[in-house]
Amino acid sequence: MNKLIALLIFTLLSLGANAQNLLGAWEHISTSENDEKLKTVAIFSDGYHVITTYNEISGKFIETKGGSWETKNGAVIEKIEFDSSKPERVGTESTFQFKVSNSELRFLESGIKFTRIDNNQPGKLHGAWLMSGRVVDGKNQLRDISGPRKTMKILSGTRF
Repeated sequence: MNKLIALLIFTLLSLGANAQNLLGAWEHISTSENDEKLKTVAIFSDGYHVITTYNEISGKFIETKGGSWETKNGAVIEKIEFDSSKPERVGTESTFQFKVSNSELRFLESGIKFTRIDNNQPGKLHGAWLMSGRVVDGKNQLRDISGPRKTMKILSGTRF
């Protein structure tokens, strides 16, 4: 009986932890002030995220932004490392209260809702990949990655 109760408690705690899991890809459809249908895709990997908006019909790029992130007390805290439409935001931090339920991510202050595309599955390469060098003529050429400029690929199970 004690084992059954312990298993039940463990299962409930696991479900609660999983309910707020942001990892993976999310999608939001909206309409611009010019009646342009927009699609925004957000990818959250371990420690990094990217949010890209483009025209849903033509695929025309609108903007991208992202950087590092963490969750604390029901909020996502992001440190902006790049923002194509508002470069003055680079280096700033923003905090947003959020809730994940079923396949929906909702930002509480704005009411914006995203629908889950994937939860980092089935991709074996999901995560944030920092490009720190290359191979030329069989020799490694590494570059300094301590500065603000870096090249990254942020992958979910089905998106990059």
